Amino acid sequence: MWTRFATAAPISWLGTPYVTSIIDDIAQQAGFAFRNHGVTARLAGQYASGTMLDQTERVATATQTMVGGYCFMSS
Repeated sequence: MWTRFATAAPISWLGTPYVTSIIDDIAQQAGFAFRNHGVTARLAGQYASGTMLDQTERVATATQTMVGGYCFMSS
């Protein structure tokens, strides 16, 4: 569980991936299953550092998406 709050490797991406793909990757690294609740946004040229939670919040903020639009479940 503490892995989710430990500093994670920074992430960045090229192109315009779907936010759901980015969040899914972060969730899997943290040991969560991911479920999208209708988010269809894309991001371009972003960089996220800090904990996995920090990274998730940065992606959500960049797309003006509420984190509640995602569902994370312990796997």
